[in-house]
Amino acid sequence: MYQCLKPPGLCLPLALIGALPAAAQDDSGLDKHLTLLGVPSAVTAPHGSVFASLAYATQRVNSSEDEGDGSLALGLGLGDINDGLGIQLTSQIVSLENDFADSGFFGLKLGRRISAGQTPLYLGLSVGNFGAWGNADDNDTTVDAMLTGFHLFDTGGSAPTPVMFSLGYGSHVRDRFTEPGGFAGIGVGLSPWLASSVSWYGDYGTLGVSWSPPSNRKLSITASVVDVTDAIDERRGVFSVNFVLPKAFGG
Repeated sequence: MYQCLKPPGLCLPLALIGALPAAAQDDSGLDKHLTLLGVPSAVTAPHGSVFASLAYATQRVNSSEDEGDGSLALGLGLGDINDGLGIQLTSQIVSLENDFADSGFFGLKLGRRISAGQTPLYLGLSVGNFGAWGNADDNDTTVDAMLTGFHLFDTGGSAPTPVMFSLGYGSHVRDRFTEPGGFAGIGVGLSPWLASSVSWYGDYGTLGVSWSPPSNRKLSITASVVDVTDAIDERRGVFSVNFVLPKAFGG
């Protein structure tokens, strides 16, 4: 099976996915950067936004060789997740080696807010690895269901501390991404430009940080250690540069 940098359903660098939920919440109180790396989020990109994410991993998944590779994701958001249905469509190029864009696939995510108040909750369903081409055509289509929530904690500082959590169940999570399993994670905003997270996906954990330049909040840079305990003998570093352009179309 041809594998991308991350598990089949997680090829879009999750730093970008973690950065998008901030746009789904009311901007008041979100004075700190927020991210969640290593597990899917139920939140979709805002309507009219487009995004791109370039990632590099120090080792490929399910590879006996100690070699790294890159991946590229492009996507857009449609609909209103807060008042209706949010839709996110992503195209993933799974390898930047050899012939550029000769292998890849598409992903689709639907999300909806199911509860408002002090802890907004979002329910999401995603389908990954469909419409594959090239070597990625060997991968199975994946399905994930996610519940994601947000809360602002008053820690006595000038701004509340935002926290997000996500938990869910997927079709290709355990046993090297061949069996169903659960996942969960939590992310914390540390400052207006720095956030961190910890997560568990099936058989392994991920620790990560995300930095967003104060002068350009559309940009974020992430670094994470995947399989941090080397539980599946595939510990690796993943680095990504992510850019979100809001209101690129649709008025």
